[in-house]
Amino acid sequence: MQELVDAAKAKPNTMNYGSYGPGSQPHLLFESVAAILNDPDFKARFIDRAGHTGVGRPPAEFANFIAGDYAARKTTIEAAGIVQE
Repeated sequence: MQELVDAAKAKPNTMNYGSYGPGSQPHLLFESVAAILNDPDFKARFIDRAGHTGVGRPPAEFANFIAGDYAARKTTIEAAGIVQE
C-alpha cells in the first residue's frame, strides 16, 4: 500500500485506481485505520492511557479471525440452534 501512495505522490493527478474487492476505497480506509490504531504513539495517547486494549486488524486478517472464532464455537452455536437470518 505504501508503494501506491508513494507513486501517487511522485506524480500527482496522473493515477486513477478503482476496485470492488481488496484495494477498494473501503478496504484502503480500514487498512489506514488499522495502521493508525496500531501506531505506538497513537495507542499510548488515546487507547492505552484510557485503560483500553486496542487491536487494529486489516480486513483480511479480521475475516480470518472471525472464521477461526466461528470454527472454534461451531459446536456450541449448532447445539444452541442459532441460525443466521
